[in-house]
Amino acid sequence: MDMKIQNWKWLLSGIFAGSAFFCACTQDIVADNFPVTPRNSTKYIPSVADQKKLETLSDFGKAFSLRLIQPGKASAADLATMFRLLEKDPYSVQLNVMLQNIISKSPPAVRVPAEKKYIQIAERFPKAFVMQTFAAELLLRNKETQQKGIGQLFHVFQEVLQHKTETPALSRKDVVIFRQNLLRRLLLLTFVHKKEMEYNVICNFLRKNPQYRQIDLLTDWLLTSSGVHESAEPMPLLPGGVVPGKALYALQDFYRCKQEILQNISRGELPEASRCKILLNIFVRYKSKPKLEQALQQYLKVTDRKKHQLAYVMLGDMVNGVTKQTVAKKIFYYRKALDAGLPVYDQRVLHLAGMYLDLNDLTNAEKILQLISKKAPRVNTTFHYIALYNARKDYKSALKKIKEIREPFFRYQQEAFTYSMMEEHRKALSAADKAWQAAWKKNRNFRNRTFLYFTAILADKCGDMKKLKAYLEPEIRRNPKDMDLKNTLAYILADHNTDLEQAYSLLKEVVTVKPHNGAYLDSMAWVLYRMKRYPEAKKYILSALAHQKVKDRVMLDHAGDIFYALKEYETAASYWHQALRAKGEVKKEIILDKLKRLKMKDGVKK
Repeated sequence: MDMKIQNWKWLLSGIFAGSAFFCACTQDIVADNFPVTPRNSTKYIPSVADQKKLETLSDFGKAFSLRLIQPGKASAADLATMFRLLEKDPYSVQLNVMLQNIISKSPPAVRVPAEKKYIQIAERFPKAFVMQTFAAELLLRNKETQQKGIGQLFHVFQEVLQHKTETPALSRKDVVIFRQNLLRRLLLLTFVHKKEMEYNVICNFLRKNPQYRQIDLLTDWLLTSSGVHESAEPMPLLPGGVVPGKALYALQDFYRCKQEILQNISRGELPEASRCKILLNIFVRYKSKPKLEQALQQYLKVTDRKKHQLAYVMLGDMVNGVTKQTVAKKIFYYRKALDAGLPVYDQRVLHLAGMYLDLNDLTNAEKILQLISKKAPRVNTTFHYIALYNARKDYKSALKKIKEIREPFFRYQQEAFTYSMMEEHRKALSAADKAWQAAWKKNRNFRNRTFLYFTAILADKCGDMKKLKAYLEPEIRRNPKDMDLKNTLAYILADHNTDLEQAYSLLKEVVTVKPHNGAYLDSMAWVLYRMKRYPEAKKYILSALAHQKVKDRVMLDHAGDIFYALKEYETAASYWHQALRAKGEVKKEIILDKLKRLKMKDGVKK
């Protein structure tokens, strides 16, 4: 439990603790220069000169304390003075917070002996629980003293919570925060370090004391009782599996926590943002997403609109899928979150622009990008703007924007994409070459599978089989079990009616390994067709059609070509007509031309 982060009120108070130090060191000066008002006299009103002296003294105290908490500014003498003050008042929250700040920001040569000194003082004051907590955190940083640190925190828990010992120098509000942080920290530490007895003592305490079960604490309890891996800050990585020997108790804790969290959300309470992702992961993993969604919808009805942003973010994060309906639903929630106050520098806002682009809603995509550029100029919107210009076919603006990209690989990669959309395939292939060279210059082993296939397609469109092989063959040698690579090379070679024996050899291995893959079987049929081995091609194309649930235009067009070569004209016509109704890369005009030629054949029904 890092108190300087968890309780800003203490930190701000600690910043001015130097004022107390300065005043303590200058009591005589203050007493000599400012008259003391007698008990029964009228209230003393300082003169203008006296007021200036007071302000000067206060300013010096603030400057002194601010200097001390700056990294590396506190000297050994400063620390010695602070330790003397702490020994006189070990219960002072301000002094403890300020010392923790000074120690944490000091260089190792100063920090290490200061930490030891602080721990030694803490040992002399076992009832100074704030000091005990800070000392325990120092012990936890060292593997050799971790167990001692956990034991010390558990001792504080027993004294402050189980025995309800008073905590001097803390206000009631601060006591509540202190206890909550202590419980959350101990839940994680005892679970991670397999402190079975201590973990179950804390769990039993939480079961019997519902007043401590705030939603942030419940979230931590849910995490530990579920025994799953999570990496969201500020939580440490947890081992899989529940605490040994207590699986049943942990499972009961999990379901109890889950139900209480849903109830709390429905009543209008959400955990802090850093824990929301943890909640989502757990509820999704344990198939309770609909219940969480229902609770969040209820939360939106009962809470202030200013607090809706986080709920909308959670609802948006829960939506998965690539269909238009799911993307539209995700857009709806993220847009609501943005309208409710989600900062424009949040990655979800950039993601929102990307989803608008996916739906070809270019007007809204541009509005979001302009908003980000205006309010969060440090967020990189370059790639989204390039996509926007390309979608509008404003290639001149896209190429101009591409020049802003500093990293050579990405700059040339985007050039390749843009030139490809302009159907300037030679320029696109040249840019792709430059991208690969730039990447290999930094890391010879660099691989980007998507861009590799894109480069292969460019080589295909340019008819450059030499370049195609130069990219795919080395990759096939590195990944001999990758059937997709072999199929891609073989199919393109067959499409260009070149190196058919090599293509056949590659596909023979592919269909042996994957005998039920429709795409692979179609490639083999096409190679055999190019080799004029039509009966064998017919066997493979029928098998491909049988194993392919959704027939695309390319496969149906291949079937028509094969049956036409076998002079089975009516069957060929049937497949070409099906191809016209299907989707695929083959242009309809090509298929219509084939049907037109087919009608000239005798014996073919119109």
